[in-house]
Amino acid sequence: MATGSVYVWEPCDSDFTGGRVSLSEVELPHLDRDAEPPRGLRGQYVDVISNGFLPGSSVAETQWPTGQMGEALPDEHGNYVFKPFGGGILGEEADCEAAARFGQVNVYYHVSLMARRMNEALRSLGESPLPKVRAILNAHRATQRRGNRNLPEDTIRYVPVRGVKYRYPARMENLDDFAIPLCGELLFGPGNTVTTDGWLARIAGGAYLCDPSHNASFIYQAFGLHVVRHTADIQSDRLHAPSASFSRPGPLEYALSMYLAASMLSTPYLWCWHLRHDAEFIPSNSLANDSRMDDGAVPPPEALVTQVMAGAIWDLHTAFPGDKLTCLSLVVAALMTLGRLSDSPYAPSRIRTRTVRSSPENFTSCLLYADRTRFGGRYEALIRNVFQRRGIGFNSSTVDALLSPSVPSLPYRLAESEKAQRHVAKIREKFAEVIIPDDVDLIDPDQLDLFLSSSAGGPYNLAAVGDLMTGMRMRHRIRKFGPEYPFAWVKPILRRCALITGNLEGPFSSNSDKAETTRNYSYKVDPKSASVLRRAGFAALTIANNHVQDCGRAGVLETLDTLERHSIKSYGGGRDQATAHDPAIFNGVDVRIGLLGYYWNRRTAARGDLPGSARDLPELVERDLARLRPLVDRIAVMVHWGIPYQRQPTEEDRIKARQFIDLGADAVIGHHPHILQPVEIYRGRPILYSVGNFAFGSGNSKGECILPCFHFGIEQIDLDIYPVYVQNRDPRLDYQPKVMGGAAGRETIDRLLALSPGLADVVAGVHDRCLRLSIPAC
Repeated sequence: MATGSVYVWEPCDSDFTGGRVSLSEVELPHLDRDAEPPRGLRGQYVDVISNGFLPGSSVAETQWPTGQMGEALPDEHGNYVFKPFGGGILGEEADCEAAARFGQVNVYYHVSLMARRMNEALRSLGESPLPKVRAILNAHRATQRRGNRNLPEDTIRYVPVRGVKYRYPARMENLDDFAIPLCGELLFGPGNTVTTDGWLARIAGGAYLCDPSHNASFIYQAFGLHVVRHTADIQSDRLHAPSASFSRPGPLEYALSMYLAASMLSTPYLWCWHLRHDAEFIPSNSLANDSRMDDGAVPPPEALVTQVMAGAIWDLHTAFPGDKLTCLSLVVAALMTLGRLSDSPYAPSRIRTRTVRSSPENFTSCLLYADRTRFGGRYEALIRNVFQRRGIGFNSSTVDALLSPSVPSLPYRLAESEKAQRHVAKIREKFAEVIIPDDVDLIDPDQLDLFLSSSAGGPYNLAAVGDLMTGMRMRHRIRKFGPEYPFAWVKPILRRCALITGNLEGPFSSNSDKAETTRNYSYKVDPKSASVLRRAGFAALTIANNHVQDCGRAGVLETLDTLERHSIKSYGGGRDQATAHDPAIFNGVDVRIGLLGYYWNRRTAARGDLPGSARDLPELVERDLARLRPLVDRIAVMVHWGIPYQRQPTEEDRIKARQFIDLGADAVIGHHPHILQPVEIYRGRPILYSVGNFAFGSGNSKGECILPCFHFGIEQIDLDIYPVYVQNRDPRLDYQPKVMGGAAGRETIDRLLALSPGLADVVAGVHDRCLRLSIPAC
């Protein structure tokens, strides 16, 4: 493993701050030496890039700097050993570049360290790991300023970052030539002040330029904002277009990021790296303060809220009995709970939801709820005592709302009426082969969340669902109840999945008319409903199916444009034959996944320069898999095949599925029959011939569904299969897929097992809500 020089924090009881900083050579975990392009330090949790220029250098306002300052390259032994040179205090070019190289290694090490700890806490709660983040050192923000009277309308300016900043995509900053990743970005400025106090100056034996990339406290606080954003989402960024995020954190976010940094260093004195800390002087923004929420004006200023909340959470950490990691897990659980609060279950407002989530009283209530659900209320007295001493209250209505169902047990009010019951009875009589659950068999989101937490359901690397079509009757429900409505009952599963994909069965189109066809059904879906899929967490969709050209080839282009605008990757089709076979690749924390999609029919295929779907011709499949295999750890293939409402796959489809595995695929997921078909294990790889429908806007009477969730390990593939009810003509469903339990759930799982006799050897657990498979690698 490669090593590098970094600053580390070591416990030291003899020092007032409880620790000391030392320069050490450490191992750099999870470093990807084969990353493309070979620039910066790229690893499992973070990519670090130097993309600035020397202090004082000038750059044309319309030209992004092409050269990097101090690119960190390994020595002949593959190690990254550089000297900090006082942060570049002397101002010489060589010193500044050396300091920049040291900063890259320092940021990579500390972000990786904190990401690993946070992901361990999330895994212990059954939650998905954090997405990978990008860090830019010596950063100069690219901003396209509008409304500045002294500049032309579209002038691009490059402004040096002061200190450190965590930012998301935004219209003012997200330029085409330097796009901000959706997961966020850490910006470390070049340093603009000099200190003679603090540990950095002490270890250097003199003045030190305050380069934030040399300061682990700054690094941890910046990454703490990344943690808060992807757990609590206090700014409710998931409720609007990804390109219009709000990059300014609020006081609660700053307080939480300060606590997370303090928990990494095991000291409340975060600023001791560059400020004086002793018995006679402690900076006022230290977590070791005795401030109260009622010390200032009413309402309290933001700085006071940050100071008091950070100090209170640290007080809880200090007083917490036993393992301090348990306290960290409790705080992370509260963040996840806070991220599920909104002003409305189906149609949340971004502004009002932000107000709900940014309330200190609501956060403390989420702590109580997390304690009750995770630890049986063991720490409730301690939590109440700590926060009440600081003048911080609790919102009892928030706790009551959290402890009650988040959505009605049967959202369609006709469910309890005689009319609805007669309707359900008719469905049972008319469709005897369809499994119709009783009311108690429909698992509401809160019950599902508790089940997943108690049964270690998740986190998952991949969820691959069947047919999706958010038009027709579903659009009326979205209009009435809001964009969160369609997936509200399965959201507890989806949010535990790092990557969610499915089959987009209807094209998005507003400008193209439906093409003339002799087929029974054709679809045209409002492009605005793509945001429904993005909010639910879908990051990639295959368009390889029989409906991709329902609005002609112009509709294919409009669908691709719509998905791109909503930051959803498309695969299984493209603007021409070449791009139709491009994979979708995702760099997850644990595994790098590639997705391919195919449909057999020549009618919808992309040909030459014409848009369309990807065909599963053997020579093309072999070429696609051979290209993709070296780039990823796991490959999942989504295939549109089979005969509608036939229980068994054709022999031709069985041969194709096994060929996919022989050529390098790790999982094959089929759709189009609308009902369940067998699951087969071939050479240690799962083949799901049909997962059925998922969220479909038509009144399908016979539809069935399973929701498969994958965890790809080194030596095995774990596959959890959830039975889902999708009978849209049932008024209790009302165009919301719902997980089944009880007799209906068990009957669905038994039906799948009866269809799949080869599964007996890999069944790891059977529950009425989940079939768990553990497939050893061959």
